[in-house]
Amino acid sequence: QISKGPVDCVTEKALYTLSEDWLLWQAQDFSPLKLQVLFAVGRDGEVSQPLEVDALSCDTVEQLKEKILSTFRAKFGFPYETPIRDVCVEYEKHGSFVPLQDVDASSEVIGDMKKLNTLKYYQISDGAAIKVISKKDHPPLSPQTSLKDDKNFSGKYFHLIDPDVVEDQAKSPERKKLNLKELHLTKLLSTKVAVHSYVENLFNSIWGMPQSKAPHAVKYFFDFLDARADNMKISDPDVR
Repeated sequence: QISKGPVDCVTEKALYTLSEDWLLWQAQDFSPLKLQVLFAVGRDGEVSQPLEVDALSCDTVEQLKEKILSTFRAKFGFPYETPIRDVCVEYEKHGSFVPLQDVDASSEVIGDMKKLNTLKYYQISDGAAIKVISKKDHPPLSPQTSLKDDKNFSGKYFHLIDPDVVEDQAKSPERKKLNLKELHLTKLLSTKVAVHSYVENLFNSIWGMPQSKAPHAVKYFFDFLDARADNMKISDPDVR
């Protein structure tokens, strides 16, 4: 459920979480994407059949790799042969493939911090083709190791949490109070989204019996409630 909404790559805070401490209150607008992922086969430019992968426009390149490998494992039942740190991804644009990197020369800079590139930054649209290649078989022109290996990763880069906004909040208590109000509303909505399917499946399991007959235990429970309502002379149909 958490991966269905924005997750900050640096702090790992998420919009769809039930933990207040890890709730992403500064989430930006995002849109879901269904990408057609091709895996390079050998060194002759051949590719596999496309694998549909769900992603978000606010995902970083690293997050995209994680979702691709996770979908691959769920689809085929075994992990992709190349570890994530040795995987490169490219985006098909105008008939050629463009390498995707978390940070490049055109990345946005605020103060001393660089913003991690996202799929929206690369203008990747729904249904776009993404190619996965191995660094060992296809050495990239500009190799880039994982940024998370940097000990000062959180001090050099940011993703969804704007460092300027954090500083402004410290100086403006009224803005912080407003954001906290929105934070609890977001938490309430995310909780509803998280439990809705489980509650719906529960009632479908209860009432989805042959000939629409409820299990004896469930019937007994509702008969008990009806009896209590009769004893208390409750006739309101919205209650009963």
